[in-house]
Amino acid sequence: MQKKTLLTLALVLSMTQLHAKEKSIGTQPNPIKIGYANVEYIFSSLPEIKVLYSELESFGNQLSKQLETKSDELQKKTKAFQEGSEAMTEAVKNKKQQELQQLYGNYEQLQRESQEKLSIKRDDLLVPIQNKIKEAIKQVARGNGYTHILNAGGELLSSLLYADEKYDISNLVLTELGISPAEAKSKK
Repeated sequence: MQKKTLLTLALVLSMTQLHAKEKSIGTQPNPIKIGYANVEYIFSSLPEIKVLYSELESFGNQLSKQLETKSDELQKKTKAFQEGSEAMTEAVKNKKQQELQQLYGNYEQLQRESQEKLSIKRDDLLVPIQNKIKEAIKQVARGNGYTHILNAGGELLSSLLYADEKYDISNLVLTELGISPAEAKSKK
């Protein structure tokens, strides 16, 4: 009999606790607040972008000049070989062809290295700006109680199919970055 009473009491207590848990879960909702930002618009509004494009263009021009010099050298030697190959012995002709192949290989390697250098330079310049934008978005989201922020920038980059404009935080992010949204819109 005591076992039955203890078992019943334990069952009632566990049911009460379960009911209390369900009730507490239901009374403490965690609301979801979703906003969006046009990162492309924010990015293009930053003054640092002009500097970034200028530096990338300058660096790209330096690399292009190096490639152009190598290309000119390769073309001159190829032309000289073609014009004088009839008068060359087979041994000399083979040696000149090997030299041309090596020059062409060096040119292709310089092209690859130039692309890699330009990519590294772009990343070196972009990453701090991207981090700055991410941090500003995070600050605006936290300050305004958003739980999620989606990107609404550009046709290809957007992960947003529809949004009410009142949840667009792009101008708040610009303000967080110290840029007047009115000035940013007037530049477009």
